[in-house]
Parts: sequence; C-alpha cells; structure tokens
Amino acid sequence: MDEFYFNIKENLDGFSNTYYAKDKTTVFINAYGKKFTVFVPEDLTTFKVLNVRYSKDAKNVYHYGKILEGADAKSFEADEDHWGKDINGRWTPVGKLEKE
Repeated sequence: MDEFYFNIKENLDGFSNTYYAKDKTTVFINAYGKKFTVFVPEDLTTFKVLNVRYSKDAKNVYHYGKILEGADAKSFEADEDHWGKDINGRWTPVGKLEKE
C-alpha cells in the first residue's frame, strides 16, 4: 500500500457503519466494524461507491467488493436503501429479484 496515496472515504454521503478507502491499486472496505475486505477493481480509475453495499467501475458492479454476476455496470444505479437496479432488473441485499 502506498500511504501517500491512501485515502479513507469515511461515512460517504451519510453511509453509516461502512468505510471505503483506496490507494493507487487497491480498494479497502470496512463494513460494520469487521476486518477490512481488500479487493482490486478491474478499472480503479472509474471506480465509485454507489451506496453502503454497491460500488462499480466501467466493467463490473461489486457487492461489498465481490463482482455481482449478471449486473450491467453501464446502467447500474443504487439507492440509499440498499437496493440497486440495472437494465435487467432490481437487486436486493440478498440477490436479484426474479421477474414474475
């Protein structure tokens, strides 16, 4: 980790209990006081935090740092209530909602 570039983003946009940090190559997530999760997004230059659970870069959507399989990064949006949506449907904290 390059401490000169390390930047903690604490309590982003009112998110409580979750902290994101990054340096030049890596993203660190601390959710609810647990150990930091460390991951390397595919495209760090476009990486952004969407809400407590979701983040994305130009290629992938992440749920606490793990790729959210089937999610469309280009259209994915998240709200403050832990939900997400993309052109394929809605996402909840436990997975994708199936269409009826």
